[in-house]
Amino acid sequence: MMRAHGFQKQHQKNTLKKITEADSKYARLEAMGVKELLRNINREDGSVPGAVEKAIPRIEKLVKAIVGRMKNGGRLFYIGAGTSGRLGIDDVTFHRRGILSYVERGST
Repeated sequence: MMRAHGFQKQHQKNTLKKITEADSKYARLEAMGVKELLRNINREDGSVPGAVEKAIPRIEKLVKAIVGRMKNGGRLFYIGAGTSGRLGIDDVTFHRRGILSYVERGST
């Protein structure tokens, strides 16, 4: 198989298979009413605390590793666009030492 722009080309079927995105549980968003959209958003938002709880041991390990490295002169890089990029800028603004932020700038 061959990778190209987040997809794998399957030579047998000559189709592209998504490798970076999951299929949506909410097909046809444009056909949903406002109330149904809001309920679906709320349902998905409700899944976040459980996912974070499950990841806390790995997040703790990561944070401790980053702090240890930064105390020894290491650097933290934020690379993002949109909200993630802006959060990186906030950390650079408030903490400056050892934190670098690279933000993708799209057209507005």
